[in-house]
Amino acid sequence: GYSYGGLAAVAAGVGAADTFGRVIAMSASLWVDQRAVIARFERARTLPLRLWIDVGSREPDAEDLIPYMVGDARDLRDVALGRGMVFGRDVGFDEALGEGHDMSAAGRRMRAALLFSLGDRDLSRERPTELSITRYPAHGRRARDRLSRRRRAEGAPAHRRAPRHDHRARHGEVARALP
Repeated sequence: GYSYGGLAAVAAGVGAADTFGRVIAMSASLWVDQRAVIARFERARTLPLRLWIDVGSREPDAEDLIPYMVGDARDLRDVALGRGMVFGRDVGFDEALGEGHDMSAAGRRMRAALLFSLGDRDLSRERPTELSITRYPAHGRRARDRLSRRRRAEGAPAHRRAPRHDHRARHGEVARALP
């Protein structure tokens, strides 16, 4: 689920893990009711099989040092890991730099969320032990110029682009690690 749907997905995964065993919490509104769903996750007898959490670094307000939605997503991740879920096998996490709380941002992260949540591949043995998978979106002219300079320095053509159908080239670490 996305936003309030992400909140509902986490609540369903905690309340009925045998029915809702795979949870996607994209930009989840975990702040509702003083973060009650995180407290429920901490106390739950059964947990979902797989939990995908993602959030954009600009949700909802980039002026805070750490926006509350980012902090809440990190806290849910930490509670899941504290309950014995394994990062990369049971828990996936994506904090997308520069992304806001909108459907187009969620759409860019959807492929990785679905591949992780619906797949059975254990990434815990294939990935570094970092607790966050972060993408650096290349938007705008300055980002393209930096990329062109880097490619020229590496001896590659300055304006080489990844094929449009190759999502792995555009979506970073998670997509490269998943089939």
